[in-house]
Amino acid sequence: MIAHTAHTETRTFNNPMVEGYGLDYCREWAANCGMPAAQAYCESQGYDLATDFRVVEDHQKTRVIETGQVCDADYSEVHY
Repeated sequence: MIAHTAHTETRTFNNPMVEGYGLDYCREWAANCGMPAAQAYCESQGYDLATDFRVVEDHQKTRVIETGQVCDADYSEVHY
């Protein structure tokens, strides 16, 4: 995932983690998935804007960034 600050600083987060788990695909449980979760992660790291992300299907446990819930379903996806 690629993030920018207001001063155009760019950073790529490879393997973003939330409290010991990979970042879940959804910002809330089964809601606001995709870019909203990437945006929330970037903001939690002090960046203003998520500009890109990719999904990795590696079936690891993930954590939903807004609720803290852990997903251990076989279809769990992680944002990178």
